[in-house]
Amino acid sequence: MNELVRKIIKSFTWVAGPVGEGDEPGDSKPQDKFNALSCVLEFIQNALDAIAKSFSNTLIKIHASRVSYMSFKENFLKDKFEDYLENSELSAMQKIPEHGKDINCLIMEDFNTTGLLGDPNHYFSKLPNGQPNLIHQFTHEIGGRRKGKSAHLGGSEGEGKQTFCLSSDISTFFFFTVRDDGTEFFMGISYFGIFELNGTEYKPFVHFGNKVESKDYTGKFWALPISDQTKIEKLKKIFGVKRKKEPGLTVVIPFINEDVTLDKVKETICNNYRVPILRKKLRVEVAEGKEINHETLLEVYKEKYSENETDKKMIEEYFNFIDEIDQQKVKNFDLSIVPQRPTSLDISSNLTDEIQNFYKEGKIIKYQLQFILAKKILKNGKLTDQFEDVNCTFNFYVKKFPDYANQQYKYCDTLRGDMPITQCRKRTTNFFFADIQDEESMLLVKNGEVANHTRVRVDHPKYKVFYKHNVQRPYISFLNNAFMSLQDLLSQSGDTLDEKTTLDLCSIISDKEIENENHGDEDDEDENDDVLTSKYKLPEIPNKLKAYRARVKKENEKIYWVAKGVKYKKEDIARYEEQGELFLKEANKLLNEKKDKLPKKHVQKINQGILSTNNRLTEFEEFKKNDYTFYPIKIRITGAYDDGTSRPYNNYCEEDFDFSDTKTFKYNIHGSLNIVKNDKNKIVCAVSKEDFDFSITGFGKESEEKFMIHHMYERES
Repeated sequence: MNELVRKIIKSFTWVAGPVGEGDEPGDSKPQDKFNALSCVLEFIQNALDAIAKSFSNTLIKIHASRVSYMSFKENFLKDKFEDYLENSELSAMQKIPEHGKDINCLIMEDFNTTGLLGDPNHYFSKLPNGQPNLIHQFTHEIGGRRKGKSAHLGGSEGEGKQTFCLSSDISTFFFFTVRDDGTEFFMGISYFGIFELNGTEYKPFVHFGNKVESKDYTGKFWALPISDQTKIEKLKKIFGVKRKKEPGLTVVIPFINEDVTLDKVKETICNNYRVPILRKKLRVEVAEGKEINHETLLEVYKEKYSENETDKKMIEEYFNFIDEIDQQKVKNFDLSIVPQRPTSLDISSNLTDEIQNFYKEGKIIKYQLQFILAKKILKNGKLTDQFEDVNCTFNFYVKKFPDYANQQYKYCDTLRGDMPITQCRKRTTNFFFADIQDEESMLLVKNGEVANHTRVRVDHPKYKVFYKHNVQRPYISFLNNAFMSLQDLLSQSGDTLDEKTTLDLCSIISDKEIENENHGDEDDEDENDDVLTSKYKLPEIPNKLKAYRARVKKENEKIYWVAKGVKYKKEDIARYEEQGELFLKEANKLLNEKKDKLPKKHVQKINQGILSTNNRLTEFEEFKKNDYTFYPIKIRITGAYDDGTSRPYNNYCEEDFDFSDTKTFKYNIHGSLNIVKNDKNKIVCAVSKEDFDFSITGFGKESEEKFMIHHMYERES
């Protein structure tokens, strides 16, 4: 770093930049892109980007502190700060909250990192040697595309630091950084939007530090971070900052938003950064509690974020799934997509017999999508109009849920480097993981991410800057929908559909079978039940609960698909629980008395019965917590003709039929059900209560082909 050569006009002051003639101040409006807890995710991502070369991970320490209001006022509420605040157009910032009371602050610190590198005295994004001037970018730049050229940096928009302001009720944060060479810096930053005071319009960001005059423009002033160690020690003491000489960054957010509690901070970190933690890239300590790392994360999940025993087993299964992937205990299969229809996977090329067997056996399947993109050539640091081909790879991993899983979970993640893209998560019946780690693939995804990194835009403007027009579209579209597309593919693997997601398959085959359907409801029994009850005189296992029952019937020469809501009473659940407890008692008694005398396969059936019953009892408890209802729900219905293949639903074409054709298809609705979509071969119904009766007719009228219905439901939050 250059020695400080600028004359300091004033220290410990707020510096606001007036909008001069010809200036275009701009306002990034971060409140439209981030929420209060985004500050935690931004801090962690910055820390992961700044891991020092001698370390393999970063340690994050987060705690709360209370600061004397008078001390804060004396040092920071001065030099027109309150005037700036009161004149901000942001409605939440009209006055100093909790006037006179001690101030709640959130303090976030990273370790094993470099600190903010660069020369704060140099008012440019790059240093004279061409290296990025990171401390200047952090303090004075919002937006830009510099990070977009680096695959290994998590940030992409250069806007994330604004989240620290948004988490404060006075839209302000302070930072303290230490570097390897022992240099230290302290600064404050406030976001007020473009505001007016005494007839002067000011730029959106105001800085606390040393006021200096521009070398190039006489009469223009800007702020430098405070570098005097004696003054910095005083400021650290005010906030209770514990960092000493360890390199890294400390962010202090005063008047922390009430939504940012330490419990929520901990949950946000665990849920968003679970994979980097498991991969030993990240360690976290919240409120000086037990460190959260790859060894303790499972314990934290089980204790804090699992509602029942099934949840605990499932999260352990998921973490084992990630561990197996990282140990490369998987076999690779090529994945092919059709650019015109990237989310509709062709069974013939993507579902071989080997893959089907892997899936049925509960093994991990690795799908590798390799593709080539036309990317603009960079010459002398500038983009040209010429293109070069670059190779990209997306890796997708999938494993079916264990048999005991009785609902859908969001046990899936998409990772670009160490950056989680959380909106790719879907509620599914399989473990999924999308891992994007090669440089060109990371750059591709990064350039499409929105400011908060939660999703990837298929049409992000940056793609026009770096790539041939729309060349990225099919691959980003597939990435955003990959988990559901792969689930749809594997659901046609010939595996038996079970009730854990109420996936029932009803085919219109013959009059005889239709008549048989009319003689009774669906079979609610497990395959093992007969063996257990008849051979060993064990009580029956209680049935699984259903949100609705569906069947096919024939009436007046017409074929109907019918769904009817199911309502359970408290006494029903109590009876099922009693039935389950009785089965467990008798089954365990049988094993204790005769285990050594029973055939091995029968012991296995009894143990499976015990596991199923325990899962049912857990299900009953969850049902009771939900006030004895599954509702509201959405029912998703898909139709197809049986074309003799193992994946008829994906072979659907618009010439076959169209559910929007109300002349052919008739819908009879009674009760609390509404059709929200009926288009092509899909119907979506929103149902608020159990009192519904719904039917569809019009199948097979013009064709002798077998008509098939695939349906499932999902709970609405």
